[in-house]
Amino acid sequence: VKAHIIRPYAAFRVAAHYGCHALRPSEITGFDDPVAPVLFDDLVATTGAESMDWPEKLACCGGPVYPVNETLSMTLAGKKLAAAGRAEAHAITTACPFCQLQFERFRRDDTGLGALENGVLSIVYPQLLGFAMGLDPDMLGIKAGHRQVLERFSGT
Repeated sequence: VKAHIIRPYAAFRVAAHYGCHALRPSEITGFDDPVAPVLFDDLVATTGAESMDWPEKLACCGGPVYPVNETLSMTLAGKKLAAAGRAEAHAITTACPFCQLQFERFRRDDTGLGALENGVLSIVYPQLLGFAMGLDPDMLGIKAGHRQVLERFSGT
């Protein structure tokens, strides 16, 4: 994969969000060590971005509880995104589309919980990787504002 990176990121700090279902139940997923995972961090680093060690890396995004308790769900998402901001991440990335939808839902939430001051970009990993590989941002579904951030850190 690294051989196909033509727009590597530089000084781009990314908080990897593994997602609950990538790691648990570990005896079924077999993806990585459920307590100290590294595979997704390695994939992020392949793009040239700095995959950060941060305290909420393994915390749930809150998406699974949304149907039964929206307030708790949004609180968990907010804590996760705020922790990424406190860790000075420029972005949080996940390989799980469900988690990505949760982070986007948090930003659109009209309860007031979605107001973030840290400006952490939320992007699904295939977009992060595809942009670094030189794929068309429109084809990847990258929003204009997200594209500006990625361009700033990739030197394009």
